[in-house]
Amino acid sequence: MGLIVTPVDRAHRYRFYRPSWIGRNDMEWFVDCGEWLPRDDLRPPLLALEQADLADRRVHPFYRDAEAEMFLARLDGQVVGRIAAIVGHPFRDGDRVSAAHQGYFGFYEAIDDQAVAGALLGAAAAWLRGRGLTHLLGPASPSHNYYFGARCLGDEVPPHTPTRFLETYDPEYHHRHFTSWGLAPARRLLGYDCYVGGAMGESIIARFDRAINRTIDYTGLTIRALDLDNFDADISLATDLLNRSLAENWGFTPMSPAELLYMAAQLKPLIDPTLVLFAELEGEPVGISLAMPDYNQVFAAMEGRLRHLARVFTFENLPLLRRLWPNSHPWAHRRIDSARVIALGVVPTLKQGTRTTRREQLRIGPALIYRTFTNLRDAGYDTLTASWILEENRAMRAPMQIAGIEPSRVWRIYACDLAAV
Repeated sequence: MGLIVTPVDRAHRYRFYRPSWIGRNDMEWFVDCGEWLPRDDLRPPLLALEQADLADRRVHPFYRDAEAEMFLARLDGQVVGRIAAIVGHPFRDGDRVSAAHQGYFGFYEAIDDQAVAGALLGAAAAWLRGRGLTHLLGPASPSHNYYFGARCLGDEVPPHTPTRFLETYDPEYHHRHFTSWGLAPARRLLGYDCYVGGAMGESIIARFDRAINRTIDYTGLTIRALDLDNFDADISLATDLLNRSLAENWGFTPMSPAELLYMAAQLKPLIDPTLVLFAELEGEPVGISLAMPDYNQVFAAMEGRLRHLARVFTFENLPLLRRLWPNSHPWAHRRIDSARVIALGVVPTLKQGTRTTRREQLRIGPALIYRTFTNLRDAGYDTLTASWILEENRAMRAPMQIAGIEPSRVWRIYACDLAAV
């Protein structure tokens, strides 16, 4: 039979309770890649429910204004790889390439075989060329707002830290697949781990507490947590702040209100309101810090499968369980020990038209980070993780550098001219 690459049948849906005697359909092979990939102890077992939802072109609101084709590679009848080609929302890339001519690849997984890699990337490139696109960028699964970049262990200093919630993981051979085919690194994204307890936590408190509180007093800045009783309004506010504050960032993909509301509805039971913070200046919202507990630890306990749902109840500090049992519950014997800052932004202008000054922006961002840090510490978490931060983003990297914290994880974004491959 040899090597063939075929599109995933759009009529196929992921069945969460498939009887063992019924074979997998294309979408199930696409989602359940752990069934055909070699085992890797560093790879987090992602939740099948979440991955199936993200790849569902008929339901997920991302695909209302985007188009995607998903492919499976088979070698002698066995699934050996997957990829998606995506025509997405406008993607900010400076002035080099018009977003209207740029397509993306994502959801890339394959065995370590360059022929398989070439067939998958070639199928995605051909599909995008057929739609008039001239440049390819990725991995984006399916965009900057979900799983973005390819983790590069070769750019990191061992020992390697775990992959956190909504971060991507890639074995080293993925990078060889990309570069051998014709992709070139375009950007690097960084991830930082900051220990909120112990000597490092005390050192950061001593270094920043007085300066941050002075900034808050001087500017009149107020910082509040997300209000679960006013959830929909706060999510709408979060959409506006994120899209306004991140619009000038390289790689920015605007998230539609429908997307954010859809995501928020899924994550509402998982959100820790003390980790979603809004900054207000002169009564107007000007910044946001969005952090989530590291649910990869829970997914690992569940082995990525809903049939192990009972293992969720062994965690004592999940936000939903804390609401149900404020004084702990009888099955608890472990806890999530870290949380990830997924997005942080400060708007460049107030709605009255006056600009927030560069000095104010540089003060608001660190104040949000610091308050997230102290809230994590008060809630008993051990580690604050911040990612993905562009290597060129000096303003975001500065607080980490001042605190003496070096990047612990690195991701690469790849790009190429489709005419050259």
